[in-house]
Amino acid sequence: MTPAPAGEHLPRAEEFLLWPPSTQAYGYRIVDRLFATRPVLASGRARVLPRGETLSLPPGEPSFERFIDQNHTAGLLILHDGKVVCERYALGLREADRWSTMSTIKSMTAILVGAAVRDGAIASLDDPVPDYLTALRGSAYDRVTVRHLLTMSSGVGWTEVYDDPQSDVNRYCWARWSRRPPANGLPTT
Repeated sequence: MTPAPAGEHLPRAEEFLLWPPSTQAYGYRIVDRLFATRPVLASGRARVLPRGETLSLPPGEPSFERFIDQNHTAGLLILHDGKVVCERYALGLREADRWSTMSTIKSMTAILVGAAVRDGAIASLDDPVPDYLTALRGSAYDRVTVRHLLTMSSGVGWTEVYDDPQSDVNRYCWARWSRRPPANGLPTT
């Protein structure tokens, strides 16, 4: 008789936006194993942010820890005058752990677009998006500019309701697996 091999169960990536908090705390740490990813390597000029005096809250205000607990927050970082004045981790995370960036990617994308403009890879923020993403020619994005995308003002219809399985954001998630959400809303195996 052959012993049964150990196996691993990963959360269903296509249900990413519908995961309950108990799954989020694990799944957001391993999204690179669930989705196609490409690392953006750090430059050789990265610098450590200096530390400032620890931020203290006024008497009677809830603590940072209470805020984190009440909001199911994974981490909190506060900068003041370019210095770290508060850094807290929760949900079992530590400083070097990985976590899904979610909407933080918008800011990272803006930084990379700024570098692309500086380097001449993007001529102008007012250029039409299809100049750079030719697959969008003939779509609703024909007259949308890079600036429109950066400011989230494209005018293209989009619903971002995370608990609605039929919203655009969830349908996009399912499309990554070439699956359509079923009529009852939740995907089947």
